[in-house]
Amino acid sequence: MIDTQELLKKEIQGMDELDLFDFFVKKAMSSENKNIRCKENKIPGCVSGLWVKAELENGVVTVNADSDSLLIKGIALCICEIFSNMTIEQVRNTEIDFLNHTDLSGELDERRRIGLSKIKDRVLSLEKYI
Repeated sequence: MIDTQELLKKEIQGMDELDLFDFFVKKAMSSENKNIRCKENKIPGCVSGLWVKAELENGVVTVNADSDSLLIKGIALCICEIFSNMTIEQVRNTEIDFLNHTDLSGELDERRRIGLSKIKDRVLSLEKYI
Protein backbone atom coordinates (compact mmCIF):
# COMPACT_ATOMS: atom_id res chain seq x y z
CA MET A 1 0.00 0.00 0.00
CA ILE A 2 1.34 3.42 -0.94
CA ASP A 3 1.63 5.75 2.04
CA THR A 4 0.26 8.96 0.56
CA GLN A 5 1.15 10.98 3.65
CA GLU A 6 4.80 9.89 3.55
CA LEU A 7 5.01 10.80 -0.15
CA LEU A 8 3.49 14.20 0.65
CA LYS A 9 5.98 14.77 3.49
CA LYS A 10 8.88 14.06 1.12
CA GLU A 11 7.41 16.38 -1.50
CA ILE A 12 7.05 19.36 0.84
CA GLN A 13 10.15 18.70 2.94
CA GLY A 14 12.39 21.74 3.06
CA MET A 15 9.88 24.11 1.47
CA ASP A 16 9.69 27.56 3.02
CA GLU A 17 6.38 29.28 3.79
CA LEU A 18 6.02 30.84 0.33
CA ASP A 19 6.76 27.57 -1.48
CA LEU A 20 4.28 25.72 0.73
CA PHE A 21 1.62 28.36 0.16
CA ASP A 22 2.22 28.12 -3.60
CA PHE A 23 2.11 24.30 -3.48
CA PHE A 24 -1.26 24.17 -1.72
CA VAL A 25 -2.81 26.99 -3.77
CA LYS A 26 -1.77 25.24 -7.02
CA LYS A 27 -3.29 21.99 -5.73
CA ALA A 28 -6.55 23.82 -4.97
CA MET A 29 -6.64 25.56 -8.33
CA SER A 30 -5.96 22.37 -10.28
CA SER A 31 -8.72 20.39 -8.57
CA GLU A 32 -11.99 19.66 -10.27
CA ASN A 33 -15.03 21.47 -8.86
CA LYS A 34 -17.30 18.69 -7.58
CA ASN A 35 -20.18 20.89 -6.39
CA ILE A 36 -20.10 19.63 -2.82
CA ARG A 37 -20.98 22.97 -1.22
CA CYS A 38 -24.20 22.22 0.61
CA LYS A 39 -25.41 22.35 4.19
CA GLU A 40 -24.81 18.67 4.98
CA ASN A 41 -21.17 18.85 3.79
CA LYS A 42 -20.28 22.08 5.64
CA ILE A 43 -17.68 21.69 8.39
CA PRO A 44 -18.61 23.83 11.41
CA GLY A 45 -15.99 25.81 13.28
CA CYS A 46 -13.58 26.56 10.44
CA VAL A 47 -12.80 30.24 9.85
CA SER A 48 -12.85 29.66 6.10
CA GLY A 49 -15.83 27.96 4.55
CA LEU A 50 -14.94 24.26 4.38
CA TRP A 51 -17.06 21.53 2.82
CA VAL A 52 -16.20 17.84 2.97
CA LYS A 53 -18.00 14.97 1.29
CA ALA A 54 -17.06 11.50 2.48
CA GLU A 55 -18.45 8.32 0.97
CA LEU A 56 -18.02 4.63 1.68
CA GLU A 57 -18.27 2.04 -1.07
CA ASN A 58 -17.36 -1.62 -0.60
CA GLY A 59 -15.60 -0.74 2.67
CA VAL A 60 -13.37 1.88 1.06
CA VAL A 61 -13.49 5.61 1.78
CA THR A 62 -13.55 8.38 -0.81
CA VAL A 63 -13.24 11.97 0.39
CA ASN A 64 -13.38 15.32 -1.37
CA ALA A 65 -13.19 18.90 -0.09
CA ASP A 66 -13.78 22.49 -1.11
CA SER A 67 -13.14 25.79 0.65
CA ASP A 68 -13.48 29.53 0.24
CA SER A 69 -9.74 29.74 0.93
CA LEU A 70 -7.38 28.31 -1.69
CA LEU A 71 -4.79 27.52 1.00
CA ILE A 72 -7.30 25.63 3.15
CA LYS A 73 -8.74 23.88 0.08
CA GLY A 74 -5.27 22.70 -0.98
CA ILE A 75 -4.46 21.38 2.49
CA ALA A 76 -7.91 19.77 2.82
CA LEU A 77 -7.48 18.07 -0.56
CA CYS A 78 -4.17 16.62 0.65
CA ILE A 79 -5.92 15.25 3.74
CA CYS A 80 -8.62 13.81 1.47
CA GLU A 81 -5.98 12.11 -0.67
CA ILE A 82 -4.45 10.56 2.45
CA PHE A 83 -7.79 9.15 3.64
CA SER A 84 -9.18 8.14 0.24
CA ASN A 85 -8.86 4.44 -0.58
CA MET A 86 -8.53 3.55 3.11
CA THR A 87 -10.89 1.53 5.25
CA ILE A 88 -12.56 3.16 8.26
CA GLU A 89 -10.15 1.25 10.53
CA GLN A 90 -7.15 2.63 8.62
CA VAL A 91 -8.55 6.16 8.86
CA ARG A 92 -9.08 5.72 12.60
CA ASN A 93 -5.41 4.67 12.99
CA THR A 94 -3.98 7.46 10.81
CA GLU A 95 -2.79 10.70 12.34
CA ILE A 96 -2.46 13.59 9.93
CA ASP A 97 0.95 15.10 10.66
CA PHE A 98 2.36 16.27 7.34
CA LEU A 99 2.03 19.92 8.42
CA ASN A 100 3.71 19.48 11.80
CA HIS A 101 7.15 20.64 10.69
CA THR A 102 6.25 23.29 8.14
CA ASP A 103 6.53 27.06 8.10
CA LEU A 104 2.77 27.59 7.81
CA SER A 105 2.17 28.25 11.49
CA GLY A 106 1.35 31.91 10.83
CA GLU A 107 -1.28 31.01 8.25
CA LEU A 108 -2.90 28.15 10.18
CA ASP A 109 -4.29 29.48 13.41
CA GLU A 110 -6.02 27.21 15.90
CA ARG A 111 -9.52 27.64 14.40
CA ARG A 112 -8.29 26.68 10.93
CA ARG A 113 -6.45 23.65 12.33
CA ILE A 114 -9.60 22.61 14.20
CA GLY A 115 -11.65 22.88 11.02
CA LEU A 116 -9.13 20.77 9.10
CA SER A 117 -9.02 18.18 11.89
CA LYS A 118 -12.78 17.72 11.52
CA ILE A 119 -12.21 16.11 8.11
CA LYS A 120 -11.23 12.93 9.94
CA ASP A 121 -14.35 13.17 12.10
CA ARG A 122 -16.47 13.46 8.95
CA VAL A 123 -14.87 10.32 7.50
CA LEU A 124 -15.28 8.39 10.75
CA SER A 125 -18.97 9.33 10.81
CA LEU A 126 -19.33 6.84 7.94
CA GLU A 127 -18.98 4.01 10.48
CA LYS A 128 -22.74 4.07 10.99
CA TYR A 129 -23.12 2.71 7.46
CA ILE A 130 -20.96 -0.35 8.03
